Amino acid sequence: MQIDKILVKDGRVHLEYSKRIMKNPEEFVTDSYTMTCSELARPEFYKALEGLRSYVCDICELPEDYEAGMKVNGVRITHDDDIFGVVISAVKTLKSSNTPLNIHTPWKSSVPEDGEQKRADGSSKRSLSVNCVKHLDTLMDLAEGYINGERAQASLPFEPKREKAAK
Repeated sequence: MQIDKILVKDGRVHLEYSKRIMKNPEEFVTDSYTMTCSELARPEFYKALEGLRSYVCDICELPEDYEAGMKVNGVRITHDDDIFGVVISAVKTLKSSNTPLNIHTPWKSSVPEDGEQKRADGSSKRSLSVNCVKHLDTLMDLAEGYINGERAQASLPFEPKREKAAK
């Protein structure tokens, strides 16, 4: 399964994904699916999504304190064999506006190109840092879990038993 898009908006989880399916012994086809659901994901899913804020600031060359008031709401993922690339989307609350600032990172690859100069964190002008790739792998695993039915623990409204009045 390949996760192609993760979006959380208006309390709903929207996922786009694809699967390679054997059509016959010699041919595979790729089927694409879209899922929009109001069921809450596991808390780790939202934590992983929000954990991308620092990477948004890094990729967009924004100051670290710009994370305050920023909310990551989606990731668009493109795949090419074992390599993927992403655009991370976020919104930032502004003090002087009724509407937030929409932020979309430039597309970055999970792997630097051959011969490309790397920074200390493993990133380059065209690629993500090693830690960001690990973070995105975790987020995609959690999204796949959501597709397979792993959701937040539902709370059940248990009421204490009431004592019957003595006759």
